[in-house]
Amino acid sequence: MKVCYFPNVLEFLPADDAEKKTPIVLTVDEYETIRLLDKKGYSQEQCAESMQIARTTVQRIYEIARKKIADALIDGHPLKIEGGDFRICDGQSNDCSFGGCYKQEIYQKYAVEKGEGIMRIAVTYENGQIFQHFGHTETFKIYDV
Repeated sequence: MKVCYFPNVLEFLPADDAEKKTPIVLTVDEYETIRLLDKKGYSQEQCAESMQIARTTVQRIYEIARKKIADALIDGHPLKIEGGDFRICDGQSNDCSFGGCYKQEIYQKYAVEKGEGIMRIAVTYENGQIFQHFGHTETFKIYDV
C-alpha cells in the first residue's frame, strides 16, 4: 500500500514510567490511515483510493490503529511508529487525487512554471560595456532574465 507522508516523530513517551512498560508499535500504514482519516478528514473511500487499497482494508487498519493509540494513551505505554507493509510515494504520480501526498503539496506550493521564473544575474560592467575580467571590475550591472 502507498504511503504519502512518513512521520517526522517516530516515538512518543509518557512522562512517567515509560521504561517499565512495553512499547506499542503503530505501523507506518496504520499511521497513514490515521493521518488521512482523522487529520486530513478523508472518507474511508478517499483514504482507500489514496493508499491504493480496498475500503474494507482501510476500515480494518483504522480499527487496529485506534485501539493501539487508545491503549498507549489510557495505559501509559510508549508508542513507536515503525514497520508495516507500505511503499513511500515518490511524489511523481498524479494518482494523489485528494491532495494527500505531502510531496505533491510541496511541489504545488513551490513549483514554478516554465518561463515564469525570473533569474537575476550580475554582470561585470565598465565604461558602459560588459567587462570580460570578472575579478578586475569595480561595478556590476544587474539583469533580470
